[in-house]
Amino acid sequence: MYILILLIVQAYSKHSFSENTKVKSLNQSEFEQFNIGRDNHSWFILFYRPSCPHCQKVIPIWDSFAEYNQTQSKIGAVNCEVEKSLCKLFSIDAVPTMILISEGGNLHHYSGNRTKESFVQFLDKNWQNNEIETPPKDDFQIFDTTTIFILLLLVLAGFLIWIYFQEKYEYSSISSQANQSSIIEMPEINKPIEI
Repeated sequence: MYILILLIVQAYSKHSFSENTKVKSLNQSEFEQFNIGRDNHSWFILFYRPSCPHCQKVIPIWDSFAEYNQTQSKIGAVNCEVEKSLCKLFSIDAVPTMILISEGGNLHHYSGNRTKESFVQFLDKNWQNNEIETPPKDDFQIFDTTTIFILLLLVLAGFLIWIYFQEKYEYSSISSQANQSSIIEMPEINKPIEI
């Protein structure tokens, strides 16, 4: 009962951006409409899930940062629970993730503190020191590396289970043969050994 109450409270306490925010909620079509990465503006984008506790802490800070932002960069957010294909396109494995897409379309991952001041400092000058990544391609793979790794682990687990049952079957058949042979009298054992 206690867990059910916690789940209900968590479901209704999800944070999201208000209507009056300067954070632009982005989806796949808006991403293309705004020419993100191909226009004269850089975009600082938060990839999040409303159900994530860490994201719930970052969303109000991100909202405040967008109000305070005085740079030419635009501030956006992508809900990964809704825009799964967009998050997959940017290889978002963990949330919250912040990425700056500069005017040239290069990606700069933010890895600093999650404070308004740190975000401002990153936009002002620090993003030029970050490692540059090329923008994602639109090719979707059938299996990504995580899926292949999980499939290999499942195959290995299945193989180990098969070996376990094979050894158990062999042991049980050998022990049953041993029990049967111990019941049969062996006259050769009682003969005296001649030297």
